[in-house]
Amino acid sequence: MANTSGTLSTSLNMKLPTYEDFQELVRRRAHKLYELRGKENGGDLEDWLQAESELRQQSLKFGRVPCGEVPNSAQYGR
Repeated sequence: MANTSGTLSTSLNMKLPTYEDFQELVRRRAHKLYELRGKENGGDLEDWLQAESELRQQSLKFGRVPCGEVPNSAQYGR
């Protein structure tokens, strides 16, 4: 029987991450970067991109791609 409850069928019964979960982590990290910059306006895009990059690198380190992300040809220079 397929597991449709959104949980990983393990003894830990961990919830599978969603794309929205990843976006929330990016939002939190981007806000932290904004605070570290002294809360100066005008760097929101750079903060967001930096946060995404950091979290993607972290997820690759642990052998995972952020949930919901589908590689496209632009990422491979095609």
